Amino acid sequence: MHGRPARGVFVATIASLAAAGVVLTAQTRAVVKIAYFNIQSGKGEPGLPGHAVLFADTTNCVDRSKPMNGWGVGFVQRALTAALADPSVVAVGLTEAWGCGSAEHVRALLGWQARSSERNGVALVARFGMAGPEQWRQLDTSMNPNPADTMWVLRVPVCLDAGCTRSLPVYVAHWFSNAPGWQSVLDAHARQSVEFVRTTSGGGPHVFGGDLNVFEGTSTVCEQAPDNTSLSYFRRAGYVDGWVSVHGAAAGFTGMLNRTSCGVPEGAPWKRIDYVWSPPDYLPIAIARFGVVPAGDAAPSDHYGLIATFPMPPARSSDDRAGSTPLANGDIVLYARRTTALHGAWTIVDDATAAAGGRVAQVDAGGPKVTSPSASPRNYFELTFTPESGRAYHLWIRGKAQHDSWANDSAYLQFSGSVTSRGAPIYRIGTTAAAIVNLEEDVNAGVAGWGWQDNGYGTNVLGPAIYFDGTPQRVRVQTREDGFSIDQIVLSPVQYATRAPGAARGDTRIVPDR
Repeated sequence: MHGRPARGVFVATIASLAAAGVVLTAQTRAVVKIAYFNIQSGKGEPGLPGHAVLFADTTNCVDRSKPMNGWGVGFVQRALTAALADPSVVAVGLTEAWGCGSAEHVRALLGWQARSSERNGVALVARFGMAGPEQWRQLDTSMNPNPADTMWVLRVPVCLDAGCTRSLPVYVAHWFSNAPGWQSVLDAHARQSVEFVRTTSGGGPHVFGGDLNVFEGTSTVCEQAPDNTSLSYFRRAGYVDGWVSVHGAAAGFTGMLNRTSCGVPEGAPWKRIDYVWSPPDYLPIAIARFGVVPAGDAAPSDHYGLIATFPMPPARSSDDRAGSTPLANGDIVLYARRTTALHGAWTIVDDATAAAGGRVAQVDAGGPKVTSPSASPRNYFELTFTPESGRAYHLWIRGKAQHDSWANDSAYLQFSGSVTSRGAPIYRIGTTAAAIVNLEEDVNAGVAGWGWQDNGYGTNVLGPAIYFDGTPQRVRVQTREDGFSIDQIVLSPVQYATRAPGAARGDTRIVPDR
């Protein structure tokens, strides 16, 4: 464990059916289950004095000539296989997955298809594999006594069946601080986690969880002070604490096990520091702890694990593999707030006038106009989509200039596989070529509020069509002028091939994405 030293109507139906002895399969329930576990390196947590000695408190799990830990004697493995045998469990997020308890050891034990990479013990193992690339966010540990003890949030789109016909973004996090100002560090971890989730979730169902090293309360417990501020960042962002949504005020402690003079009775967990969070329109049906043992007995870890049961998300969430797909008329409609990558000064801003209630914006900081696009920009955001090969698309964006200023009204757009009508690369990510979109249509035309504009400049001038090479695409929006906001990007082969989706000034037209 990382801990602060010395401070350190559907549910009822399922319950009634279970009480009646009815066996509900994953298919009839149409659910998925996501697990989280601080595996504590696979060491296991030895029992307190007076309890059976099942293994040693050591890192050794391979040399049988020496005392062996919980993994070495198979104790941890038995707990994991028992807890995760249900085929509805599609992923387990791990923290402290080092050494004996590595993600690869867990994957091999369970016989699951895939695992993520690992960063300072944070990892994920997926039963049916992954529907897309993993993404990471490093959290700020610069105030901690050992800044090299890095903390992370991982995002993985997890396949929900063997054919990966559906997927679900799952996040795994580990927060920690033992700094004198530990609460401000954990507040920062919370803010950074919320930002990462909001900018990469895609706007659909998703799940966030892990060992957050935060417990709330009214008094010091076991010489540790509660933290009543950090989790508020998730609540203010609209996320719901899964344990509370299912169990209300029930304690739900997950740590720490077998601490002398701590817990009631001694050895029992005494704080809730492991969590599952999700959006209010995607709440768990059930959530339970695993690795539970009698107080003081040897345990698989000094944390209990969590398994949260969620409704099967709609098939549309499988779009995680390739991003937004065309509408029936061939249009590709992208909502900026569903960005898959957000870097530098760009941020997501809640805005009731914007598509999906948010825009991606860069504040006017008085910076000069960027005179040419960069092959490696500092400030950009990206979205993904799947166009048809060889088809002509007209590019439109819906934007807004801060202060309604012509000096805040333009951006560069690049693509991962854009081509000319003859198939030659153009406007490619990683180059210094880009399509330019100026919100102001012409000199002295002015800007006012939201407006639609394309990659042509001049009154009634249409920009050139863009073609693609037949692969799933990324569009990258780079800074040209700060102070610019974008809420929609539309690529249209027919409906908006020769006309804008809305007005160039004072626009209220949001193009639906379905």
